Amino acid sequence: MDMRGPLSSVVRQNPMPGSEKRVLVIDDDSLARSILRLVFKAEGYQCQVAENGAMGLAMLDQFQPDLVVTDHHMPVLTGLEFLELLHKKNRRNVPAVILITCDSNHDLKTRALQSGARAVLEKPFDMDEIRSLANWLLHSEESIAVGATVVN
Repeated sequence: MDMRGPLSSVVRQNPMPGSEKRVLVIDDDSLARSILRLVFKAEGYQCQVAENGAMGLAMLDQFQPDLVVTDHHMPVLTGLEFLELLHKKNRRNVPAVILITCDSNHDLKTRALQSGARAVLEKPFDMDEIRSLANWLLHSEESIAVGATVVN
């Protein structure tokens, strides 16, 4: 199922137990922000949203997310620019980042992974895939410690 599927099939009935993890969704598309927020809240995560990379950077210190899901093509700061600034700003507690893009450019994916993204997903993405990937990144100590990367 992709992002355009029915919302009822996107939201899980039983949140993951003990999920005090925090997810920050950064996307200039209000519908994408709303859907992703619903999905992550249904998983039992705390979720905040920002409409561009600059707003997302400003929220980091206060919200302290464990995972950031960011679009790439946005005004003010692109997802890639957000990633680069994230690693300059906060070298200790850097959250895992999933970059979402409609661009299938291999160079962009490579730059995103080199800049610290844990995964790059193309739009339209599969909701089950992003849910599984987020759960894996948030609950697998090994994947976070090793810095596993996934390219779709």
